[in-house]
Amino acid sequence: MGCGAGTTLMEAQALGIEAWGNDINKAAVDMLNQKGLHVLHGLSKDIDLPADYFDVVLNFDYLEHSFTPLEDLRKCYDASKPGGILYLKTLYLGSPQHKRKGEAWHLFCPGHFHFFTPDVLQSMIESVGYELVDVELDELIFVVARRPKDPLQGRKASRPTPRTRSSIRRLAQGTVDYLTKLALPSRRHRSRSNLGPH
Repeated sequence: MGCGAGTTLMEAQALGIEAWGNDINKAAVDMLNQKGLHVLHGLSKDIDLPADYFDVVLNFDYLEHSFTPLEDLRKCYDASKPGGILYLKTLYLGSPQHKRKGEAWHLFCPGHFHFFTPDVLQSMIESVGYELVDVELDELIFVVARRPKDPLQGRKASRPTPRTRSSIRRLAQGTVDYLTKLALPSRRHRSRSNLGPH
């Protein structure tokens, strides 16, 4: 969701992964498509994605820019395969820097339309149908969630306890490789896996 310059898409493509993305910057979308990537132009809630298709959906530094964050999370869920992974990173109210800076926090800036507490964000993710797998609180919030394979399964009775500076931090570095292993443990470098949209 919001692939920007397409860095993650290009890394995924280099691994033989079928990767889709979207962005509202038409020039960037055209340039990435000319490079052979699959990038759609438009807001995440409006783009046409296949249902139940993606093994992994990435939502990095996007939700705070959205006018319709709950609709975008629902789009992520609908596009995920049963058992598929959502990995989300965004700002959150009450972060260490927010507590230090208060109203002078640099993330209170034009272009950031929504600010979430960890509890509200987790509730939003669960409300569209995902179950939470892991949560880390640092200067940003990192969330891993999974679409249940059985839609009647519902969400887990208890949430994972948010952790600080834990092993989930590696997701921010080796995102494509890590998430491919997480979603497809027995098919790490298959030729036609799906990673999208980001």
